[in-house]
Amino acid sequence: MDCKLRAKNCGGCPMLATEYAAQLKKKEADVRALLGKYGPVAPIRGMETPYHYRNKVISTFAPAAGGKLTSGIYAARTHKVLPVESCLLQDEVLDKVMLAVRAAANACRYQPFNEDKGTGLLRHCLLRRGVATGQVMVVLVTAQPVLPGAKNFVKALLAEAEKRGVPVTTVVQNYNPRRTSVVLGEDEKVLYGKGFILDTLTIRRQKQSTENLRLLRHEIDRLDNDLLEVLARRMRVCRDIGMYKKEHSMPVLQTGRFDDIMHSRVATAVEMGMSADFMRTVLAAIHEESVRQQIEILNRR
Repeated sequence: MDCKLRAKNCGGCPMLATEYAAQLKKKEADVRALLGKYGPVAPIRGMETPYHYRNKVISTFAPAAGGKLTSGIYAARTHKVLPVESCLLQDEVLDKVMLAVRAAANACRYQPFNEDKGTGLLRHCLLRRGVATGQVMVVLVTAQPVLPGAKNFVKALLAEAEKRGVPVTTVVQNYNPRRTSVVLGEDEKVLYGKGFILDTLTIRRQKQSTENLRLLRHEIDRLDNDLLEVLARRMRVCRDIGMYKKEHSMPVLQTGRFDDIMHSRVATAVEMGMSADFMRTVLAAIHEESVRQQIEILNRR
């Protein structure tokens, strides 16, 4: 899937042209490179439908033709606003709510904030939607403490939202007078509703799709390869130990060392959600192969 904004240097989806499975593979590799040295990194689980998943939207206001305003996202590495009508990342309801906000702002003849001159009124609009409840919050970020005709704006917004078949649960004015790229200021005023929305966090119970199963099996294959590589490295170290034992006339079997490994590794495995019997079986098999390879080295002439 492609987006016309990508040709305009939109900074929102730099990997849009890359197949989704390849995106996941690259992102996981990046995370492992950054954090792998601090602890285990769980595999990234892909989405069934990797579009329109963002239930929070920040849109920046900018001038449009005819003295009106528009809003959108910054072009990559610039402060030039690209007008956005719809976005592959954003919740589709919020796309329509943003259009309603723009229509209401233009009806009230509000002007966008000019960060170079320090003039104008509207800086940003932050939208948030409750995925389970469907409730929608609209936060209008202004450069001035007073929103002229606030009641008229709310009335116009509700009418425009109804026209588009989308809800608006609450409207908040946020005042941000600072010369900064930070979106929100510290002062706010509730213009409509309670000033907050509610949502419900649940564990997904839907059946996995065939596509998602394919991705999970691909992940299993990758992890199996990782396991084999780790085991091969472990055996190389065991052979080095075998050479050391041969040079110093040491026995291959050292019961105390094996008992310590078995006890500590099994306890760790249980903490990680694996059964003790399973880990004892795995460790015993690894130990048996390690001993076999060390005996082979000791028997060489």
